[in-house]
Amino acid sequence: MGIPPRPLLAGFDTIYFSLDEEVSDATWERLKEAQDDAKLLAQANKKGAHCPEWLDAQMHPTGARGGYRFLIERGDQFSLKLMRGIPNRPAMFIEMPSFGLHTHPDGVLGALHKTFAYIGRVLFPELPAEEVMRRFNLDTAKCSRLDLHADWQGGDVPTFADTEALHFIHPGKVKVACMSEGRHCTGYTFGRSAVKARIYNKTVQATQAKLDWYFELLRQLHGEDFDETLDVWRCEFQLERDGVKGFRFYGTPEDTDDDDVLEAELAVEDLPSVSSVRQALKWASTMWGYLTSRWLRWVYPTDDVNRARWPLRDSWEVIQASGKLITADGLLPDDKLSLVRAQRHSGYARGMHRMAVGLLTALETVDIDAGAAQARYVEHMRRIAHIARAAQDKRFDDCGDDERKALRILKGMGIRDERVGETGQLLDMAMGVFTSAGVLTLRDEDQMGEIADLLNGMADELDRVADEKGGIPEMLRDKWQRRFKVATAHRAFKKVG
Repeated sequence: MGIPPRPLLAGFDTIYFSLDEEVSDATWERLKEAQDDAKLLAQANKKGAHCPEWLDAQMHPTGARGGYRFLIERGDQFSLKLMRGIPNRPAMFIEMPSFGLHTHPDGVLGALHKTFAYIGRVLFPELPAEEVMRRFNLDTAKCSRLDLHADWQGGDVPTFADTEALHFIHPGKVKVACMSEGRHCTGYTFGRSAVKARIYNKTVQATQAKLDWYFELLRQLHGEDFDETLDVWRCEFQLERDGVKGFRFYGTPEDTDDDDVLEAELAVEDLPSVSSVRQALKWASTMWGYLTSRWLRWVYPTDDVNRARWPLRDSWEVIQASGKLITADGLLPDDKLSLVRAQRHSGYARGMHRMAVGLLTALETVDIDAGAAQARYVEHMRRIAHIARAAQDKRFDDCGDDERKALRILKGMGIRDERVGETGQLLDMAMGVFTSAGVLTLRDEDQMGEIADLLNGMADELDRVADEKGGIPEMLRDKWQRRFKVATAHRAFKKVG
């Protein structure tokens, strides 16, 4: 006997919605100024995010597809696109990602209300609170896309055998494709239009995407009952709005059973009209029931020539029943959610540590003694890793600090970048590591004040050594040959810029 299927998590994975209100002329001008500043940073080839204090979010240097002039992001809470003056197009388009929806203490409702409050407070400061609540709410927000999911362990899981795709009952015109990782199939996709479905190995996807917070969420929800040695699988439906008609779910079933076709038509008539975000939240569980019983089913093959009568897989029965778990309420108390949020960037931090190792190795190939810098750098990165777990939300929400760090990099390193191209590359890497970790300062009370002081000192020494050896390229080439006992071409270390 195999392990019986067990539901782990179900709910809203992503919500897209639009609002029709246009910002004032004054706010539009402030947004243009913020975007111009973001462009200056981008042109300087710096990775620091431009987060004006008044905007309390990151302003991207360019707009977004669809004619949107501005793209604003606020951590993992939302991304917001703005335009104005274009008839029949929404002035604002907002995406609420999975992390924010799953980890807000008050659930999906709390995350949405927080976004509405931000829009009113920052983009419409001239409006009184009552007017903000009247214009920006669950009823005025038009739902453009809704992603629903259910995750499970155990029971039947896809094996990707040659004939397995025939075990899925779906609308006749729906195309089925295999999701591949290299030569290995990791999931199926169904459909390409207003309704799409995916069944895939969530463990593989979350591991590759470094979604450590997702596994921590499952640990906090299920404790020891969550088997980390067993793969997690996901069934996901992506629903897109069909213009002014709202969501349309019906697809003619495969031509196998007239009764099945009739029942599907009757079932879709029972579905309500869904246009606003409030309606989407209210009817999500009902929509899930229709999608998993009439739009897509996973069945056991039998000798019956009528595939519509094949029995459901045990895992699919669990997926169908997961509709009752789809709720807009919070999943966990805030103390447990704080542990989940702390894992948001832990996977990314591992990449930063690998960058640090590469940086220090590169510094060692130059004619300087980097031992002291390396020791202090590694010690400081350990402290950063410890602090990140306890204060992740504060560091990544505190965009004002990010802006100041970016400006300090631009001011303090620009001249050095022009003077020594190769050294500038190493300095940019160092600054990128520290900025990504949310810190720029590396202190030693007796010898230095900031990491910029240490690196600028290195640059001065490099200038002197380079002059003696005929330039930076010659210095690097000489050091490389002596260290690794190999000969290199003169063009191997050519000047940058």
